[in-house]
Amino acid sequence: MYTSGDLLDEDVLKALQETHLDEIRFSLKLEDTDDLQASVLAAMSLAKAYIPTVMVEMPVIPGTLEAMKGLLLKLDSLGIFGINLLEFCFPLNNAEIFKEKGFKVKNPPYRVLYDYWYAGGLPISQSELDCLRLLEFIIDHKLTLGAQYCSLENKHTAQIYRQNHNQRVAKTQYFSPKDYFYKSAKVFGADIPKVLGVFKKLHYTNYLVNDDYHFLEFHVEKIEALAKLDIEVGISYNVMETRDDGSYLRELRLDVTSPQEFDRKLDI
Repeated sequence: MYTSGDLLDEDVLKALQETHLDEIRFSLKLEDTDDLQASVLAAMSLAKAYIPTVMVEMPVIPGTLEAMKGLLLKLDSLGIFGINLLEFCFPLNNAEIFKEKGFKVKNPPYRVLYDYWYAGGLPISQSELDCLRLLEFIIDHKLTLGAQYCSLENKHTAQIYRQNHNQRVAKTQYFSPKDYFYKSAKVFGADIPKVLGVFKKLHYTNYLVNDDYHFLEFHVEKIEALAKLDIEVGISYNVMETRDDGSYLRELRLDVTSPQEFDRKLDI
């Protein structure tokens, strides 16, 4: 259960306990008055007597690092189970307020542009860095408070995993263990016969020729076999989408590499 703590008292907590609620997460706003923050902290302390796991979940706003450190110390002294630190995001509205406060969107905002489900919008610069500094603070001060950093990238990656995991796709596709996109290699135009010549010598047939768009698609594992060719290779990023008339593998991005520069661990 997620709550701001308003209207929370013993009667409400007893009722929640009877439903076997096992975790409650509080939101706390640093811009609130000291009295209001103290009331939320008191509600957290009270909740510990009724709910097994009491946590805090809140975004880390740039410029609040020292205040956040003070809050972590207070939460630790109360014996709160943990905190989920969220990357602060721009929700694609109220731009004037974000500009007024000096916030800037992280550049680049996404590694792969897509219609992601999470309503957070775009990541704000410096929030991730402060989240990581807070994790270091917890470790350095040996706090018993558990902590997790939940980045916007983490939410996006989780979505792609859900869409792509265990899908039936062509053998040319590689399921990346790094970002969970399906990836394949592509060469275009005059480079196609060069690559086909190498594949013929290797007796390799796991490729697709697209005559409409003039490209050859194959598994990324074969890029290194093309080391003697002076060609460009595209790394295609793909996601499975379910639509009204069926499922489709949609290409989202194309990176450019060469057989000599390609590094499987870094590039895919």
